[in-house]
Amino acid sequence: MEDMIAIELAVIIVAMFAIAVGFDCIKDGMCDIGAVIHDIITAPVRHYRQKKLMEQMEREWENYLEENRAKMVRNLMKEQQRHFSTSIGEKHTVEEWGKALEEFAEYQCQQDKEERTWQDHIMDRFMRRI
Repeated sequence: MEDMIAIELAVIIVAMFAIAVGFDCIKDGMCDIGAVIHDIITAPVRHYRQKKLMEQMEREWENYLEENRAKMVRNLMKEQQRHFSTSIGEKHTVEEWGKALEEFAEYQCQQDKEERTWQDHIMDRFMRRI
C-alpha cells in the first residue's frame, strides 16, 4: 500500500513538473544532455582526426617548400636585387651579394638554434612531469 502511494506521489510530482516547466523545455534539456554525452564519447576520435589532419597539412607544406625552394630563392634574389638597386642606386658586386648571403645564412642558423633550444626546453619541462 505504501508502495502504491509512493508511486502515485512520484507520478504526481513528475506531472506537476512537466506542467510547470513544459514539455518543450524537458525535450530541449534531454537533447542537450544527449549532445554532451555524444561529445564525450566521440572526443577521442575527433582529436585523433584533428591530429592526423595537422600531420597531413604539415607534410603537404614541407613537400610544397621542397618542390618550390628554387623558385622562392630566385624570387627572393630578384626582389633583393631590385631593393638594393633602388635603395642605393647602383648595382652590387658579386662579393657584396656573397657577403649578404653569408649574413643571411648565419642569421638563419642562429634562428634555427634558438628554435631548437626553445623546443628542447619545452620537451625537458614536459618530460620531467611524466
